[in-house]
Amino acid sequence: MNECEPLILAGRECYRGYTRKDALMQRSRAALISSLLLFALVRCGSDPELVTNGPSNDPGGEEPDPDGGATGVSKDPPPIDLPSAAGSDGRGEGGGAGCIGADCEDGLCGNGELDPGEVCDDGNAEPGDGCSGLCRVEPNFECKEPGEPCTSTVVCGDGEITGGEACDDGNDEAGDGCSEECAVEEGFACRAPGEPCTPVATAVCGDGAVNFGETCDDGDDEGGDGCSEECTLEPGYRCAVPGEPCELLEYCGDGALADDEDCDDGNTRPGDGCTGRCTVEPFFECPTPGEPCVTTIVCGDGEVVGDEACDDGNEDDDDGCAADCKSVEPGYLCPSDGGPCEEAPEDVCGDARLAFGEGCDDGNTKSGDGCSETCQVEPGYDCPNVGKVCTRIAWCGDGNLDIARGEQCDDGEDPPVSGDGCSALCVIEDNWSCPVPGEPCISLVVCGDRKVMGDETCDDGNKKDGDGCSSTCQLEEGWECPPGAVCRPSCGDGLILGREQCDDGNTRDDDGCSATCQLELGWVCSGEPSKCRETVCGDGVREGLEPCDDGNNDLGDGCTPFCEIEPDCSAGECVSACGDGIRLPSDDEECDDGNTVSGDGCSKDCKLEPDSGYKCELRPIANETLELPLVIRDFRANGKTAGGGLPAGHPDFEQAVIATSQRLVLSALDADGKPQRNPNPPAPVVIFPVGGTSSGVITSDASFYDWYRDSDRNTTILQRMVLQRQQNGSYEFDRPDDLQNPNDGFFPIDNAGFGVDGSSPARNFHFTSEVRYWFEYRGGEVLNFRGDDDVWVFIKGQLALDLGGVHSALEGRMTLQNGRATTRTQYHQTRTDIALDEGELDLGLGKRRAYELSLIQISRPRNPS
Repeated sequence: MNECEPLILAGRECYRGYTRKDALMQRSRAALISSLLLFALVRCGSDPELVTNGPSNDPGGEEPDPDGGATGVSKDPPPIDLPSAAGSDGRGEGGGAGCIGADCEDGLCGNGELDPGEVCDDGNAEPGDGCSGLCRVEPNFECKEPGEPCTSTVVCGDGEITGGEACDDGNDEAGDGCSEECAVEEGFACRAPGEPCTPVATAVCGDGAVNFGETCDDGDDEGGDGCSEECTLEPGYRCAVPGEPCELLEYCGDGALADDEDCDDGNTRPGDGCTGRCTVEPFFECPTPGEPCVTTIVCGDGEVVGDEACDDGNEDDDDGCAADCKSVEPGYLCPSDGGPCEEAPEDVCGDARLAFGEGCDDGNTKSGDGCSETCQVEPGYDCPNVGKVCTRIAWCGDGNLDIARGEQCDDGEDPPVSGDGCSALCVIEDNWSCPVPGEPCISLVVCGDRKVMGDETCDDGNKKDGDGCSSTCQLEEGWECPPGAVCRPSCGDGLILGREQCDDGNTRDDDGCSATCQLELGWVCSGEPSKCRETVCGDGVREGLEPCDDGNNDLGDGCTPFCEIEPDCSAGECVSACGDGIRLPSDDEECDDGNTVSGDGCSKDCKLEPDSGYKCELRPIANETLELPLVIRDFRANGKTAGGGLPAGHPDFEQAVIATSQRLVLSALDADGKPQRNPNPPAPVVIFPVGGTSSGVITSDASFYDWYRDSDRNTTILQRMVLQRQQNGSYEFDRPDDLQNPNDGFFPIDNAGFGVDGSSPARNFHFTSEVRYWFEYRGGEVLNFRGDDDVWVFIKGQLALDLGGVHSALEGRMTLQNGRATTRTQYHQTRTDIALDEGELDLGLGKRRAYELSLIQISRPRNPS
C-alpha cells in the first residue's frame, strides 16, 4: 500500500545578481553622484546656453572675448538640429557619439535588416528571443532570416541540459521528476543529463543534483562560480552537468574575444574605443581583449583625424599647429585635411584669431564641425577656445554619452524621462541595458525565464495563465510562487485552486479539510470557503474520500461495509483495483493510497503525482498488526418471542440437542459469495444429551439463508479483526476458552446488537461472523484454525477446511504447496471420541498470484466460541 504524505522542502529565498556591466555601474554610482546632482540643477534651473549664428543684437549680449568664447547668449534659442558627429576625415562617428533622427534609422539593431556589424536582426531589440539587443545570436538559438523570429535549438527530452533547462532526463513527459518543460519537479533530484530523476525527501544545495527549486548544482554551496550559494544559475554561465563546474558563456563585455566580436575590453560602455556591441569605434584599435583600447590618432602624421584641429606633420609649437595638434596658433591658416600651416597676412576666418564679427574661429573654414565656414558658431555647439575644435553642447537627452559628466546612458530622449531604462539623470535603471547612445535601452526583464525582475511579481518559467503566475508574470489571486519554482495555491484563503481538494479558510487539521487543503478521511467538503461534514459509509452515496459505497454489509462484492474497494476475485485469481490500497505484482499501478482521488500524491488512476506536494512511500499492509474487515450478524436464541423492537428467536441458535457433522455446506460458495446448505448432509453425531437424537443441525434452507445476509431476524455489527504479528513473522488472533474471564473467548458483541439476551454467564453467544481477505500465494503457507461451532474456510470460493457442526473447540491445519491445499482437521467420530481427517484439494494456485480466503464462523449454543 502507498501512503502519501506532504513533502516539505526547506524554503530558499533566491536573489538576483547583477550582470558584470550592472556591477560596474553600481560601483561607479557613488563617484558620480556629485556631478549628477550638479547637472540636475543646471537642467532644471535654466535652458542650455546656445551660441547664436551671428552677432547678437540682444541687449544682454557680450562683447567678443579676446581670448575666444561665446559672443552672446540667446534667451529664446531656435530649435536645435543636431547633425551626426562625423570626424573631420569623414570616416563616421567619433568618440562613441550616437546619432539622432530619421537619418539614423538605417543600421539600427531591431530594424529587421542585417546591417554591417550585426550577426542577426529579428525586427526588435529585445533580448531573450534569440537575437539580443546588440543583434548578436544568443546561446541555444538559430537566426536564419533577418526580420524573422529566431528559433530555439533547445529540445526538452534530448538528454542534454541547454538553455534554461534545469534537467533533461531524455523525455518530455511530466511526473517522473523532470517536467515536460525540463524543470525539476517537487520531491525529485536530477543528477545526470539523460538519466532518470530520483525521489528525494530533502533538497540540499551542493549535493551535485538539481533539486526542486534549484536551477543548477555544481557540487558546492559557494557563489561566484556560475552556480550561487543557493543553487541558482548566475548570469553569464552555463551549468550543463550537475556536480561539475559551470562554464563561463561568451558575451560582449566579458573581456574575451568571441568569434563574432571585433573587440572586447571587459565592459559594454561605449566611447572608450569598443562599443556596447563589441565593435571597434572610429580612431581606436583594441589589440588585447580585456585591456583598454588605444587611440589611432597620431599627432604629427600630417593628417587631421578625430578631435585634431590641425596636423602639420610634426609635434612642434610656433609653426601654426600646436604640438598636440589640438589647436591652430593665432595668425596661421592650417589645411583642414592636414599639412603645413601658413601665416595669415591679415585677420581672416580660419586664422585661429577671433576677429570682429566672428563668433568663433577653429582654425579652418569647414562647416559642420561647430564653427561654420564664415566663423559662426553652429547650433548645438560650443566654441569656447579659439583655434581648437568646437564641442557639442552636452546635456542629458542629447543622445551622446558623456562619461566625464557622470552619464551612464543617454537614449536621446529630450526632455529625459525615467522608466524607459535611462533615467532623467542619464543613469541606467535597474533591469535595463543601454549599450548604444541615442538608441532606446533594452529591458532585461523576460517573463518566463524563472527570474523575478522589474515589475514582475512572479516567474514560473512559462507564460500560461491559471497556474498561479499569469502570462505577464503577475501573481494570481490565491497563489504563492517561490522564486524559480512551481506556484502553489495559498491554503487557508477560502479559494480552491490548483490541486487543492478543499479550502475551509483555515490551516487546521481534523476539521474535514487538512492543513494542506486536502480532504480528510471520513469527510466531504463543498463550496468556497469549504463547508465540511462527516461522510456516512453505507448510505449508498459515494462522497469525500470514499472510493466506494454500495449501501450494504456484504464482503466480496467489490466494496466492503467500510467503503473500501476490494479486489475482484470472481474469476478465481484476484485482480487488484485502483483505490483498494493494494499493489499486487501483476498490477499496472505506480501507487495505491486507498482512494481514487487525485491531488493527494497518487492520482485517480494510481499514478504518482510528483507536482502535488506529496511523496508516496510503499508500505506493507501488515506490520505489527493485520486488521481484517469483520461482519457480524447478531441473532436471538431459539424460543425467544418478538416484542419491544426485537425479533423472534432463530431456530438454529440454542437448539435443544447439540450435535456435530461435517459437510453441512456445499463445496463451493454461491453467486453472492455465501456458503450454501448441503440438502443431504451426513447423519450428525449427537453430543448432548447423552443418548439423544437429532434430525438435523440446520433447520432448513430458509433458516440458513439468514445466517450471512441482512434480514429482519438479525442485526449487523461491523468490526475489525486484529491479528498480532508473532516472532516468526506470522499473524495470529486467538482467545482462551474461559467463559468467566470477560477477555477470553471470541465474544465480540457482548455490548452490541441484541445484547446478552438473559444468558448466563452474561455473554452474547448467538451470532455469525464473516471475514474475507486476499493473500499472495508463494507456496509453503501454513494456516491454523480453532473454533467452536461451525468454522469453514474457503479459498478461491472452494471449501478447503471444514470444522462444521455444533461442538466444543476443534482444530484444523492447512498447508498450501504446489498449488494444492493439504488439510488435517479434527471431528467428532463419537460423542466422546475426536478423530483426525486428512484431505487434499487441488486449488490450481499460481505463484505470485492473489486469491481470496473466506473465513465463515457461527456461534450457536452457550459455550465458548
